[in-house]
Amino acid sequence: MFNKKEVKQFVIKFGAKWFFPDFTNKLTWFVAGTGATILITPVALEQLLYNWLVETVNLNSGVPITLAELETGSADYWVGFGLIFLSLSHNVASRYFLYMDGLSTKTSKERLIEVDRELFTKFCSDLSPNSRTIRFLRDVDLAGTHHDDDIRDLERFCQTWNATDREFHDVELEGLRKNFLHKSKVFLWKLANNSFDIGGSRYRCVPDQYVGDFNYPPEVDQTLKELNDMATELYEIHSNLIRKSRSQLSC
Repeated sequence: MFNKKEVKQFVIKFGAKWFFPDFTNKLTWFVAGTGATILITPVALEQLLYNWLVETVNLNSGVPITLAELETGSADYWVGFGLIFLSLSHNVASRYFLYMDGLSTKTSKERLIEVDRELFTKFCSDLSPNSRTIRFLRDVDLAGTHHDDDIRDLERFCQTWNATDREFHDVELEGLRKNFLHKSKVFLWKLANNSFDIGGSRYRCVPDQYVGDFNYPPEVDQTLKELNDMATELYEIHSNLIRKSRSQLSC
């Protein structure tokens, strides 16, 4: 339901439309113009026009008709005022329905934005910009060692955010979420296939025979570069998603 402020705004807005109608509708123009014409047209000219119309109908239809009231000398003011009143009523009614439709659309959009805000809050809770995982993605050099806990949040994210209730309504944010989810899975898969257990839940991506060497073989350098680049890209996508969400959802 509407609150008092919304009702007041509606009354003021459409009261103004009633007294100062905005004739943007062709039907409103036509009906109001017809009514005004009736009011300002001299009675004698009206009688001539009406009689001409009757004679034209009789001539073309072959069935004579008569309208006795046209022979009176009274002006049809009630017809003119009636048409103008109908045009004003039509104008206000059309504005009312346009307003209600816009209000309904605005309310629906606000609900979708609120759902996206709640999802964004959940996203920040699961993968906070200050979390260990995000710092790992930002600062990591996989020529060294890494710990299970460095990627635990990212693994959990891939398991829980691949569901319909984790989708943003905003198209741009949803695109970033999907991209981040997909590339996170690829990164974790490549990291797992190129990591060697050194005990204590710690791993490294340099084979034992090359540990301590100053120069690594080209294939090892290539693997390390790919993993480091993927980690950096994930950090940038995550940061972009945070910025876009704060901007578009006014968080």
